[in-house]
Amino acid sequence: MLRWTGSLSRRDHKTWPCGHANCPNTEVPWPDVCQACTRKFCHDHIARHGCAVMRTASGRWRCADQGDPDRLLVEEVQSLDNNSVALMNHQTMSQVGCKSGDTILLKGGGKETVAIALQDESVSRGRIQMNAVLRRNAAVDAGDALQIQSLPNCPWGRRVTVRPSRAPAADQAGLKAWYQQYFADALRPVHKGDIFSKPAAPGMPAIDFIVTDVDPPDYCIVAPDTRVALAQLSGEQGVTKNQDVRGRQQREAAKQQQREAAAQRQQREAAAQRQQREAAAQRQQREAVERQQREAAERQQREVEFDAEVANHYTAAAEQEQREAAERSRREAAEQEQREAAERWERQVAQMASDAEMAARLQAGLDAEAEAEASVSRQQGDSEHPDCILTPQPQMPQMPPQQSPGFGSDVLCCYCLDRPATAGVLHMDSVHKILCRDCAVVLKEQRLADCPVCRKKIECFVMRVF
Repeated sequence: MLRWTGSLSRRDHKTWPCGHANCPNTEVPWPDVCQACTRKFCHDHIARHGCAVMRTASGRWRCADQGDPDRLLVEEVQSLDNNSVALMNHQTMSQVGCKSGDTILLKGGGKETVAIALQDESVSRGRIQMNAVLRRNAAVDAGDALQIQSLPNCPWGRRVTVRPSRAPAADQAGLKAWYQQYFADALRPVHKGDIFSKPAAPGMPAIDFIVTDVDPPDYCIVAPDTRVALAQLSGEQGVTKNQDVRGRQQREAAKQQQREAAAQRQQREAAAQRQQREAAAQRQQREAVERQQREAAERQQREVEFDAEVANHYTAAAEQEQREAAERSRREAAEQEQREAAERWERQVAQMASDAEMAARLQAGLDAEAEAEASVSRQQGDSEHPDCILTPQPQMPQMPPQQSPGFGSDVLCCYCLDRPATAGVLHMDSVHKILCRDCAVVLKEQRLADCPVCRKKIECFVMRVF
């Protein structure tokens, strides 16, 4: 069914992907070309999965993955009285491969019939319109799918036999005249098993006629020279009715099976969709649980990190506070020692000043008493010996002045008030001998800046003062 069309060169080394959707072959060096759609297919795909191109009922080629162009949807038409005519537009006729006036074979729900295709542009594409008689002969209803096959070589009939569905009340001659007029000059195609109706007339009810035999077999066209015979009823009236009932029941059973198959297919599709929805819901639930677990783990990790950071912060703050407290205590102790040393020095200086003042007052009193005694002595000598010559009295040696406390060799250290002062502080051109050697070393390490006596800036510490 597939053959080389000559559109590709055997010497061309270019490759093409297979045109079938399910074929994994993407590099086909010598593909086969579809005669219907001109697409390229690989031979392996055709060998494994079946032919990609198939022949339709009308003998044309088409692609298997395309829709079936020979199946049309049936539409009801009320204004069509001809029982042998089916209406289609020109596009639908081109699709099924027929022309206006051609004979076509209609395959419906278990039955076949023939009709004449006529063009009518009011009919939609892919649709076919038939009256109730033709739909009954094809065993379809409005909305059913109908398969169409063109019959370009439909034979002319030699003999057609019809039979009424029940015993008529009128004579046979009247019925024969009616169906002969029904077929006269109409060129009606008929199929074995077709039913056509004689409408009711005054004094005669409606009667259905069944085509019981056709020569040549199955279907033909009733020509002017075709002999149409009326068959006699062989048995009771109910036999034909029972046959019609059985045929109707069979058609209804076939339609019921189709409906059940469609319902089962819908149920399977619904079950598959429900399973897909359930699988999607379960997948979403699993993803939500995993997301919650990840979020909980991340939140717990953040909390642990935050707690560790807070603990480190408080630990660092406590250590900083401890360092600051130790530094503050050290500064307060140093300041307290400096204040105590200054107080001791101030007390020592005050004591030295008081002692010096007391010594000065004492010396002034002694000088005043000595001068008073000398003046008294001079006055007495002058009064007793007025003529004597005053001779100078030898002066008595005076006692050396007492050294003021704090400036002699007995001065104590102003810092410890325990050891004698042997060291001092130098500033400008003077030295204050006020410290012992140990206290001088300590104050030098503490970098004492100002002199405790005069508050001048200390230049250096003198460890031994003579």
